[in-house]
Amino acid sequence: MSWYNRERFLGSRLYGGLYLVVVISISIWLFGGTLAANTGSLEIPEESAIILEEVDSSAGEVVEENRFTIIVDAGHGGTDSGAVGYADFGNGPKLVQEKHIVLSITDMVVAELRDRYPDISVITSRSEDVYLSLQSRSDFANLYADNAMFVSIHINSHTTDDAYGFEVWHIPPDTVRYSRGESVSTWRNKALNQKSKTMAESVLDSLQEHIGPYSRNRGLRANNFYVLTHTFIPGILVESGFISNPREGTNLSTRWYQNLIAQGILDGIHNYLLLEGVIEE
Repeated sequence: MSWYNRERFLGSRLYGGLYLVVVISISIWLFGGTLAANTGSLEIPEESAIILEEVDSSAGEVVEENRFTIIVDAGHGGTDSGAVGYADFGNGPKLVQEKHIVLSITDMVVAELRDRYPDISVITSRSEDVYLSLQSRSDFANLYADNAMFVSIHINSHTTDDAYGFEVWHIPPDTVRYSRGESVSTWRNKALNQKSKTMAESVLDSLQEHIGPYSRNRGLRANNFYVLTHTFIPGILVESGFISNPREGTNLSTRWYQNLIAQGILDGIHNYLLLEGVIEE
């Protein structure tokens, strides 16, 4: 069994993607990794090491512990293609995969967030086509459980090709967050769930402004998605459209439409940060 307890660390800092961790236990598990007692070196499996390498690598600065953090998660990746569909630009259908589209949108969101908010740390679960388990994504988000928000970006699919539209998901109000044998207090759990709903509303409203004219607003939705129930920070999951719909799948494959989605997510995050008092106009 592997587990992570933030309080077992005296401190954690990041220099261009490199963690320097002071550990007060002789043996500890982090993302399934171990601290070798004889060498003091932290051994992290390849999957988890990939996550650490992605963190704020372009910022090249210290991520201070009390600094607000925005975690943007590109769904799927590597051997997990996510939803699959076809785009047709007039020369025949072309196979398109969710993992590539959401990574492109995520890159846009992360780059713009870093440009807009130099005093906020912006990190991503992956910036390459690699596989990451749901648990590792949650573990990573929980490193910032005291002062952060989590946005997971996805593309939808359906068994029929007539479904289309965007929706934003949050955790149900009474769901208890739980991960690796740990949970949060009742009052904090309710507060996190409410913040998640507020964030979802903000992003949905902004997506309506940007892609509403080209798609369909399927509304605010609640579900116990793994990456939401196993993270101890406010979080949402964005379904940007249906790759199974020929017209929407084609739109989703263009940089033009991906940018519209990114701008909707960005403006929604901005409005949420204002509501939470993280930034000021």
